[in-house]
Amino acid sequence: MPFLPFIPFLDGAESIIHFTQQSSQWILTQGWKFSGPVTLTDLQNLASALDAWITAQLAAEISNSVSIDYIKVTGLTTVTDPTVTIVPTTPAGTLTGLVLAAQTALVVTFLTANRGRSFRGRNYVAGRVNGDLLTVTTWQPARVAAMGLTYVNQPGIVNPTGWTHQILSRFNNGVRRTVGVSTPVLQYVAKGQVATQRKRLV
Repeated sequence: MPFLPFIPFLDGAESIIHFTQQSSQWILTQGWKFSGPVTLTDLQNLASALDAWITAQLAAEISNSVSIDYIKVTGLTTVTDPTVTIVPTTPAGTLTGLVLAAQTALVVTFLTANRGRSFRGRNYVAGRVNGDLLTVTTWQPARVAAMGLTYVNQPGIVNPTGWTHQILSRFNNGVRRTVGVSTPVLQYVAKGQVATQRKRLV
């Protein structure tokens, strides 16, 4: 496999929230930009803010059969930036009901002021339960609204630490960038259509 050079994002970071469900592992990934040069303390503050968001918002939208294993935050300004990993205060989801297959997800799309694939992103949120389904292909509107609100409320918890949610673009028209482009997320849209990710199949 050819070596791919590191793509820097000035004052940037990437977060991963790691889950385990039915012996399958899945993650939620987000990009971030800080208000100035990033220190280890800043990365720790971001991890702590995401932990607070999980406890206050996200855990209620994830099945109690799903473990929330860790939060990992990595600086992206240079290839030698530090990484912070913490164990969440809330170690599992709290949503009750028969859990669905791990590859079944509710998608939340991240939108910016710009158009194109380089300027939008998404999270595939698994941990769904049978009661979330309206039909075999759609989610209950109440669950969609609740999941959307979970993400809408995230900036109020994270932004006071100096971090803002960003889309991190590493490619442009299929060509790998030498310097990453980050664009602030302005809107969160939870989708009513059931989505799947085959790599989560057990």
